[in-house]
Amino acid sequence: MLSNAAEYAVRACLWLAEHPGRAWTAHQIADAIQAPANYLAKVLQTLRRAEFVQAQPGPGGGFALGRAPEELCVLDLIRAIDRPHRARAGFHAPGAAAESAVTRLDQTFAQIEDSFRRCTLAALLQESSKIKSPTSTEGRAP
Repeated sequence: MLSNAAEYAVRACLWLAEHPGRAWTAHQIADAIQAPANYLAKVLQTLRRAEFVQAQPGPGGGFALGRAPEELCVLDLIRAIDRPHRARAGFHAPGAAAESAVTRLDQTFAQIEDSFRRCTLAALLQESSKIKSPTSTEGRAP
């Protein structure tokens, strides 16, 4: 459902949120999230223009998260890269059944967008730390 670019954007920002306090090169981030470095560099530049990441030029430069993880929702990152299309934009068929399908698809996309809007990087980090913690039993099957 997400483009590769949007997925890389979310993964890169999540990784940057996990590794604050310094700038990381596109190659370092790409290696860490297993993404093509040249492609990720373009994604990071798009995120920089949207002010979701900061770019620091020169030796020792690279990319860092541009906002607090609590302020970055997944939907904003996706929209910086891709414009999600609602059903009406690409579904053109006459008839009541088609109109009903378009309405239902539009409602489903709205629910997905709402879920992405409510999901911040901070929430993803918190969930990730619960999964990684060997002493945590919360969120795991018995």
